[in-house]
Amino acid sequence: GNHKPVAAAVTPFRLTLGLGLALLLTLPTGPLLAVTAGGLTLIAAALLGRWLRGQIGGVTGDTLGAVNQVVEVLVLGLWLAALQQGLI
Repeated sequence: GNHKPVAAAVTPFRLTLGLGLALLLTLPTGPLLAVTAGGLTLIAAALLGRWLRGQIGGVTGDTLGAVNQVVEVLVLGLWLAALQQGLI
């Protein structure tokens, strides 16, 4: 099946809304950590998206899910490192 419509639904507005909500939810960990997590998310998603477009010619719902999992692991790793350093 063609999964392009799922990926096409990720508009700049939805991306901004999602990032804004994520930032709001992470603010209790501290503004610096929240902004760092947001920046890490944007960089990882952009790099993975570019790589996926080069590898398979686009982004599908499956690849969006994979990027989500990679970003989640990165952010949880960031929080774990911050927790171990006593920052949160």
